[in-house]
Amino acid sequence: MKVLKNNGMISKEQFEDYEKYIPDHEALNEISEIMNEKFRDDIKKWGVFCMCEHPKNILMWSHYADHHKGFCVKFIRNEKSQLGDIEKTRPVNYSCKYPSPDPFSENGMEKLFDELFFTKAKNWEYEKEWRMLNEEGGIELLVPGKITAIIFGLKMPVQERETIKNILSHRKNISFLKTIKVKNRYELEIVEVK
Repeated sequence: MKVLKNNGMISKEQFEDYEKYIPDHEALNEISEIMNEKFRDDIKKWGVFCMCEHPKNILMWSHYADHHKGFCVKFIRNEKSQLGDIEKTRPVNYSCKYPSPDPFSENGMEKLFDELFFTKAKNWEYEKEWRMLNEEGGIELLVPGKITAIIFGLKMPVQERETIKNILSHRKNISFLKTIKVKNRYELEIVEVK
């Protein structure tokens, strides 16, 4: 319990409440550490598919698309796809505080799971991230929703663009777009590839 209290996972008041009912603090601390270690190991096995709401975000292109040399996949989110299943896919919450759910409260483990997987530092809020979870990581899965467009980055080599267009040429419902700089502004615009 001290581990949970010292890491801000439970409040001082909660800790004092638990102390009243659990006489063997050393055993409880050992159990808490074992639970935390098991939970950390289990988390590593999960797969997380991350997406963002805005394809014009310059920082997203810099951080996640190899400095504008990559591409973005645009999906439709609806109730017929995994992206529309709120149990699997949801927006990330941004906070200045670390998640501190009480695993011993009602729905405690569910809250712990939700807060750990769907919470990031407030500094990342510009990402407007969504996450889709899968209980098994490191495996290839089917595309989680209908692809409507491929958006090529500013610096994506033409040959790589052509390769992607050739691979998807049989899919007539996919648009090919590209980002361009907005003159005299720190902004991107998305236009159709001619």
